[in-house]
Amino acid sequence: MTKTSNPIKKITLSVCMIVKDEETNLKKSLPALKEFDEVVILDTGSTDQGAIVASEFGNTRWVKLKKSFPGFGCAKNTAVELANNDWVLSIDADEVLTTTLIDSIRHFNYTDTKRVGILERRNFIFGRHTNGAYTRNDLIVRLFNKSTHSFTNEKVHEKIQTTTETKKTTLAGYLDHHSVQSVSQMIQKMDFYSEMKSSESDKNKKLIHPVMILLRAKWTFIANYIFKGGFTKGWRGLLVSWAAMDGVFYKYFKVYVDSKDESAPQDKTEC
Repeated sequence: MTKTSNPIKKITLSVCMIVKDEETNLKKSLPALKEFDEVVILDTGSTDQGAIVASEFGNTRWVKLKKSFPGFGCAKNTAVELANNDWVLSIDADEVLTTTLIDSIRHFNYTDTKRVGILERRNFIFGRHTNGAYTRNDLIVRLFNKSTHSFTNEKVHEKIQTTTETKKTTLAGYLDHHSVQSVSQMIQKMDFYSEMKSSESDKNKKLIHPVMILLRAKWTFIANYIFKGGFTKGWRGLLVSWAAMDGVFYKYFKVYVDSKDESAPQDKTEC
């Protein structure tokens, strides 16, 4: 008589992500999420076959955002609100959970709603792990209970809001972040993120003279390429350091140009 193995019990937690044309990345990230009870995917305007890829997994729920993209913070909070579970793991489509991290999440202390899980993210540039130089592993809060925690509303560089009562647990394993896989993608991301940052509310904008913008951008390159060790990583270090410089230059220059153009459209997008 042959023994039948017991099916692995699902992790009662909602994985939430926002996507736009992430078909390729979803093929890599979704297989690692099979053990989770639910994966909520908020589509902010895709034109690719991402929804079809997601439909191949029985635990996914694809939802289309019914308004213009409000920024990453607001969009991620919308995805969290759609979750059926109170406990949420927020990831991006280009992030893949390792088996050790999945096991750590399974054994997390879910009895304390004021506790959050900190994940160690390994950054990969053009397929290579780049820890120790211009990009380093970073520790980020991504596992939380939505009744006590949520994302800030920043359009970019959003994060989970914590308080003095928040208890933090660092989980074993890694969240592998495949952020840049082509030069074209790097340029598109630089333009998009600088555009989002420049369109933030006036209270978050810094108006800087063009000469100072140039100096700040040049310093960004020097800091990344020289002091953070980008030069030790060959062409990858040069390319990422240059992209960082471009990002700073265009972020502040877009704000400066808009301040001089009274006809420039004012962003009114709200959460």
